[in-house]
Amino acid sequence: MLAQDWPISADMRVYWMRGPSWEVPDLRGTSMHARRRPHVSFVILSWGIFCILVTPTLGQMSYLNNGVIRIGVDLSKGGSITYLADAGTGQNMINSYDLGRQIQQSYYSGPSNFDPYNNQHPSWSPWSWNPIQSGDVYGHRGTVLQHSNNQTEIYVKSRPMQWALNNVPGEATFETWIRLEGTAARVRARLTNARTDTAELFSARHQEMPAVYTIGLLHRLFTYQGLEPWTNGTLSEIGHVPPPWVNWRATEGWAALVNNSGWGLGLYRADGTLFIGGFAGTPDTGGPTSSHTGHMSCLFREHLDSNIVFEYEYAIILGWLSDIRTWVYQQPRTTRPTYHFANNRQHWHSQGAFDTGFPIDGSLRFPLAGAPPILIGPPCAFYAADVPTMYIRAAYQTASARTGRLYWELNNEGITGGVFPIEQSMTFTTIPDGEFHTYVLPLESEPSYTGLLSRLRFDPGHGGMSGESVQIQYISATRLPEIETSVTKLERSVYYGTTLSNETFTVRNAGSGTINFSIADDAPWLNVTPSTGTSSGEAKTFNISYSTAGMALGEYNATITVVDPNAINSPRTIPVMLHVRPTMAMRADFDGDGDVDMADFGHLQACYSGSGMPPVAGCENADLDGNNTIDQNDFTLFRQCLSGTNIPVNPLCGQ
Repeated sequence: MLAQDWPISADMRVYWMRGPSWEVPDLRGTSMHARRRPHVSFVILSWGIFCILVTPTLGQMSYLNNGVIRIGVDLSKGGSITYLADAGTGQNMINSYDLGRQIQQSYYSGPSNFDPYNNQHPSWSPWSWNPIQSGDVYGHRGTVLQHSNNQTEIYVKSRPMQWALNNVPGEATFETWIRLEGTAARVRARLTNARTDTAELFSARHQEMPAVYTIGLLHRLFTYQGLEPWTNGTLSEIGHVPPPWVNWRATEGWAALVNNSGWGLGLYRADGTLFIGGFAGTPDTGGPTSSHTGHMSCLFREHLDSNIVFEYEYAIILGWLSDIRTWVYQQPRTTRPTYHFANNRQHWHSQGAFDTGFPIDGSLRFPLAGAPPILIGPPCAFYAADVPTMYIRAAYQTASARTGRLYWELNNEGITGGVFPIEQSMTFTTIPDGEFHTYVLPLESEPSYTGLLSRLRFDPGHGGMSGESVQIQYISATRLPEIETSVTKLERSVYYGTTLSNETFTVRNAGSGTINFSIADDAPWLNVTPSTGTSSGEAKTFNISYSTAGMALGEYNATITVVDPNAINSPRTIPVMLHVRPTMAMRADFDGDGDVDMADFGHLQACYSGSGMPPVAGCENADLDGNNTIDQNDFTLFRQCLSGTNIPVNPLCGQ
């Protein structure tokens, strides 16, 4: 077979020559995104006939196949998804024209011009910090650090490359988990940052989660962007308008690129509605290595700390457009927003002031001095009628009360930035005690609150002083399970040798659902019964008993702890302070000889100050009634305990 008769594959180009010279085209001229450094081989085909095989680094593929669809990651491209096909036809739907395409992880953060080694590509300058899974613009590829495939799940851990720089690995790792479910692939992605160039928290930037590039045959982009999601409303087709990528609100959380027949690939995010996409090139043309491509991505504006661990999930679906939508409709979804800042920002970002950064431990903390923080939530799509009330749980460490304000955007009034008129807001007065409180905002009481709730904004307050701050646990349409106790602390006193009477307290769930809690105490003199309980809002009563008869004089501290891991404020603690005080008989025996006689009376008489006058030094113990003066009341108490010389005092005197 002569060279010109050889079939050409995506991974091999064949060039041939006769005689004493040959010619190899400059592959770098194919695109400014040239990625591959070709390996060149010389082969003698027959006498006087030579060929040059220019073979880019061969892909190292890892596949899953469930008999319906087949998906593959390229281990020579950082483990990005480069193959997705119907298992029957095998036609790949993913575009890999350069290392900036595929389906892959890619992130953006500051600084705006990241060029620490002065080797930024001139066509991509200035360019921000931007690690990308497949590789950089110069053709250096991401490195797979770990890979496994048990034919049920693919796992890849990789080191990304800084897109615009020349052979600069990102100070981060990417992890990807992939599983197949019928016509869909479910993907979980994780970024673990380990930046050493800066610890600065930069302004939030839009992140493509994920970036999806398809072959040119999938050139028709469909979505639902109406105001009545989940009603099988009419779909919209996003036209080919320059520039190639446009933004829209996909109020059902999905979009699909399909061919002329309506078959193709869908992208679904259960928690996102801001999408970007379009088509570049000639429609209905080209395969996996062609420049013609469709693109779509779900966008979130995120702060990416230098040490953040950041995760998200998505699904990609193959099939007819109607089947893609049906698959999406079959997925579980929530009808009300719940943003619980337990260990991440829940896709919220801030302007003005930033939070104190990652790791996030139970709440977001913002300083209130200086520029006030403005928190902006992710685009969403919830019917206002399903969200009559919003709850904000926050702790204000301030000298005085502030005014918090919650804004809402309706009916996709904004696309990327959000629109928040003052008429669409509600205020509340904060409690400045440093403790967490749940603030209730009845949005349904506002006449303008109708239609589709499409975004939220929260202004915690203005005008703070140095050291003042706010912590925010959640912003939610559902009050999360919350342990509420009838007492917040207990302080009791008992005379030496006596027993303190029992008492009770109650526990209830102040939020939604049911709490199943346990109660424990940590002192031998304290006992709470029973030790467990449940509440769906009703108060449950618990008994406290004290064993104090044998306790020495002094102050004792203990804690009652109520625990349900599903409650927002678990563990809920009740501090208990116990004072074991000397009896009046012990206090009146000033010389401690076991009797109360005239010698003790002499000390009291010498210390007499008169009403309203504090005792002098050394006479504090003569203030028997504890009113900071030694007067007739103290003499009255003393007479009740007077026993005489060598006669033991009545231990119950004066009580």
